[in-house]
Amino acid sequence: MARELLDVSRRRKRRWALIKISSWTLLLFLGVAAGISFFYIPSLRISSIAFIGLEALNETKLREEVSNVLSKKYFLIFPKNNVVFLPRKEISALLAGIPRLEEFSIETSLPSKLEIKVQERKSWAVWCPAESPSDIQAGKPPCALVDKSGFVFAAAPIFSGSAVLKILDGRGVDYFGKNFIAPEKLNEIAMFGERLEKRLGEEISGVEITNDDEFHLILKSGWYLKFDFATDLPKAFDNLALTLENLKDSRRNLEYIDLRFQDKVFYRFKGADR
Repeated sequence: MARELLDVSRRRKRRWALIKISSWTLLLFLGVAAGISFFYIPSLRISSIAFIGLEALNETKLREEVSNVLSKKYFLIFPKNNVVFLPRKEISALLAGIPRLEEFSIETSLPSKLEIKVQERKSWAVWCPAESPSDIQAGKPPCALVDKSGFVFAAAPIFSGSAVLKILDGRGVDYFGKNFIAPEKLNEIAMFGERLEKRLGEEISGVEITNDDEFHLILKSGWYLKFDFATDLPKAFDNLALTLENLKDSRRNLEYIDLRFQDKVFYRFKGADR
């Protein structure tokens, strides 16, 4: 009798253990199902993408690229177009890889809207990886637009005349998607150009970078200035102003003025023996 009672007790324990395991398994399954279903709630899934601030970029193409990111799934199960679990890092990486975009922000709003605000770069000059104007005329290699920080961001048409500042870069390096010069140095050159026009009546039509050490500022009046990248530009401007004051009307016959040396200025007239 005692043995029979013991067997019954054991069977009951096994039954309760099985019930508990089954119950917890069911609860776990329901929890997972609820979690997955949360990702699929229609009101929480992105259904519209709006761009604010686009100018030159193709909105249709950009929307397709963002939609492609949202169409994928986490672990092949959870959709990425859920407002709460939006793949911001992936979208940010996509936008950051577009050179024309200077700034952007990603925002969501209910129900189911994704809003991307962007600021495109403004062209400041045309950069050409060429050694001479003849290379540009031949269309090889292609030129590109640069912003005021020196960032090369988009292909550019071939410009003629002096209405657009042209930068000829003979260093043989592809700077597309990068700064062809340090922003601080470019700002110094821009300030030099402003002082040049306001105080000395000379305008810059182009820049020629001959190598890693030297660059020239081409003036609309037909002559140019020589510098190296280590030149103290404020000091060079003072030296230039003094030199032009001494030359007076002879400046119209100049070929160039060399300002690479802090305490000396060299210049050459057109047609002079070399």
